[in-house]
Amino acid sequence: MASGKRLDHVHGLRGIAALMVVVQHAFEMARLGGSDLFAFSLSHVNFGRFGVVLFFLISGLVVPFSFRGDRPIRSFAISRFFRLYPAYWASIAVFLAIAIWQGAPIPGETIAANLTMLQTLWGQPNIGNAYWTLLYEMIFYGLCVLLCAGGMLRSANIIGTIAMLCLVGSVMPAPGGAPGDVVTVFYFFSLFFIGMILRLAFVDHDRQAKGWAVVLVVVGTLTGMAMGGAFFAVEENGNQFFPPIALITAMALPIPLFAMALWLKPAPGKVLMYFGTISYSVYLFQQPVLDLVSRVIQPGHWPVAYLLAVLAIVVAISAAVFRWIEKPMLELGKRLDQRPASSEALLASGGVRS
Repeated sequence: MASGKRLDHVHGLRGIAALMVVVQHAFEMARLGGSDLFAFSLSHVNFGRFGVVLFFLISGLVVPFSFRGDRPIRSFAISRFFRLYPAYWASIAVFLAIAIWQGAPIPGETIAANLTMLQTLWGQPNIGNAYWTLLYEMIFYGLCVLLCAGGMLRSANIIGTIAMLCLVGSVMPAPGGAPGDVVTVFYFFSLFFIGMILRLAFVDHDRQAKGWAVVLVVVGTLTGMAMGGAFFAVEENGNQFFPPIALITAMALPIPLFAMALWLKPAPGKVLMYFGTISYSVYLFQQPVLDLVSRVIQPGHWPVAYLLAVLAIVVAISAAVFRWIEKPMLELGKRLDQRPASSEALLASGGVRS
């Protein structure tokens, strides 16, 4: 298989994940508006959480392997900065403009903290609801830097052990907590490392990684079921959009389905590939579109029209952001790094987005 196409199936999955998050939020807006049209879907799978779990698995598979060249950490830092921050700052500008328009300006300290993408660590709220996953990504990048510095980034035994410890830690009783107080943060971090193992197994054909892959897919799926409330009620089940069945499928199914996709390598079409390319902007700009469209089309009265309008506008805005912000910044980052980008480096940086 040509190197330029061997991760196209992953590229397409990122597009699916981004669209799933938008669809879930549109479904929720319709339900909150009084429509039961999407009730069956909402009660059986939370597409938003499904998409996030899939995002984390994909990041684990792609991102760590963009450490390349004579100065891998420097190259990684440059590629990540120009991949993430310009479009992210643009989305913050949109939120600020809307806040001013609505007469509810955001405090300066909240803005400053959000510009770092580490706002939760500074005790400040996320300006955008979807920003919460970005802190997980940033911490994971830091862990990758440490693994790279220690020469352990491609060690199947090290990566597999970390993933297993995270899975065990996620279902251990929280200190002083109730039985259902699972430690979701550990589960989310396990997904990154499971993605790394699956990369080593399916792409690099590492023999040790193949053994770890079997174990982690099984244990990860069972742990995801536990995190969703299959064996005992968890705190998130109290949310109307996280009933046990919906949360179980969202937390558990992405792992075996992702492994199956890596094994079968389904060829995505051009449309799905493009959705993968603009997926980051789709994720960032969904919330303001969801909110603003609801002022024109009432989600509870016209749920299908609302959903279609949201998808169309989000895709249009994301295409523009990629064309005028993401792509030029990616090219600038490559020039600063002074190295040609391979197809897989572009996949990690967003140029050929998985």
